[in-house]
Order: sequence, then C-alpha cells, then structure tokens
Amino acid sequence: MKNQYMHAVALILTLAGKQAIAAPAHQHGVAELDVAWDGAKIELTLFGAGDNFVGFEHRAKTAADQAATQAAVDTLRAGSKIFTFDAAASCTPVQQSVTPPLSDGQDDNGHANWSANWTFQCQAPAELQQMRVRLFEHFPALRKLQVQFITADRQGLQDLTPQAFELSLLPE
Repeated sequence: MKNQYMHAVALILTLAGKQAIAAPAHQHGVAELDVAWDGAKIELTLFGAGDNFVGFEHRAKTAADQAATQAAVDTLRAGSKIFTFDAAASCTPVQQSVTPPLSDGQDDNGHANWSANWTFQCQAPAELQQMRVRLFEHFPALRKLQVQFITADRQGLQDLTPQAFELSLLPE
C-alpha cells in the first residue's frame, strides 16, 4: 500500500510540475505551494512571480537588483526559517534548490517566475501536526499562498495569508 501511495505522490508532483511548466499561473501577490508528506519525509515545491520575491521581474541588471536577487535566494535556501514544524517532530531540511528567474536561459519577457524545492526529514513524524509557513514575513509583497497538499490520510487545498499561515497536517 505504501508503494502505491508513493507512486500517487510522484504522479501528482510530476503532473503539477508539468502543468507549472506548460502554463504557469502568473499573479503578483500570489504564489503556489505543493506539499507532499510521506512517512518521515516532507517535500515542498514553491512557484511564484518574481515580483513576489524581489519586487521586479526583469533580469537583475543593477547592483541593487542583483543584491535583492541574492538576498531572496539566500532566504529561500534557508528552508528551516521559512517552514517550521512541531518541535517534537524534529524535522530538518535535507535538500533544497532555488531557481530564480532568468537563471536557466529563460527570455526576459517581463513575466519572470521563481521556483524552489525543499525536502525535510522528520525524526518523529507521528508528532507532526502542523506546518507554519513564514514566507509572508520575508516577502511582504506576497499576500496569498495557494497550498495543495497530500498526506497518507488526506489531500486538499488551502489558502494561507499573512494572518493565517498554518497548515494542519492532521487527519480529518
């Protein structure tokens, strides 16, 4: 059964990734977060307009633009400052990647998107009840995060905001 669950998670993440590549939603102030929790591992994928993270969407040309881009990359790489879990679950980041816009050969068409991925490993996953998303503290232009999640017990959609930034991971 666990093997079937992992295949379902992989399929969902693959389809979500293909959809994001084929026709990315591009909204200022809004980003998307996919969350997949299986056993002791939590995988997160973030996608959003560059304006949400650095305040612009053109190629970083000036020193100020380059500094803003580097600061945003550094912040996103610090996954444990952005995503916090119940302390008793003892979740730590084990992998991350950040793709700022125009870093992978994209054309500078005025609509640059960022993506980032994180993997967390939890030592006591039975203690995991919720995830707090602190993106809003670091990126004030972000006003809403559309979360799609899947766990062993449920799946769903939830919008997070600066005032409501916790995602329950408990079964219903």
